Amino acid sequence: MAVNVIKEKCKGCTKCIKSCPFEAIAMEGKLAVIGTACTGCGQCIEVCPFGAIEKTEEEKAEKDLSVYKGVWVFAEQRDGKLMQVAVELLGEGRKLAAAVGCELCAVLCGSGVGDLADELFEYGADKVYYADAPELKQYTTDGYTKVIYEAITSYKPEIVLLGATHIAAT
Repeated sequence: MAVNVIKEKCKGCTKCIKSCPFEAIAMEGKLAVIGTACTGCGQCIEVCPFGAIEKTEEEKAEKDLSVYKGVWVFAEQRDGKLMQVAVELLGEGRKLAAAVGCELCAVLCGSGVGDLADELFEYGADKVYYADAPELKQYTTDGYTKVIYEAITSYKPEIVLLGATHIAAT
C-alpha cells in the first residue's frame, strides 16, 4: 500500500505533517508531498480534514536486492551499559553472517556511550555504526527509529536483528 496526496483536494493546512511519526511529509508550495520515509501507517489520512490523502494500491518499483549486504544487530544499551540481548544477538548474527558470507555490524545509539563500541568489537562485531547525539541519551521510539531508518536507507543491510525487549519491540 502507498499513501497518495490528491492535489485537487489538498489545501496546505499542514495537519498531515504534524501527524506523521516518520517526518515523511513535506510541503512543496501549498501542496503536501509524501516522501520515501512513508511507511503507509495512515496517520495522515485520519487527520486530513479535506480527504486529500488516500491509500492506493500502487506497485512499487522493484528494488535491486544485490546492493543489500551485511548483518546488523541493534546494540541496545541503557544508562551506558550494553544489554545482554545485544550480546546474544551478536552471537546469532555471527552465525548468519558466516552462512551468508558477509560482515557483522552493530548499530549503537546514545549519547556519550562510544566506549561501548570496543565492547561490541570484543563480542564479534566487524564494524560498529554509532549515532551519538544528546537527543539519543534516553530512548524514544521516534528518535531511534529515525536514526536507524536513515542508517538502513544509506548503508543497506540485508538482515537486521532486534531483541524482543520493551525497547526494540515498540
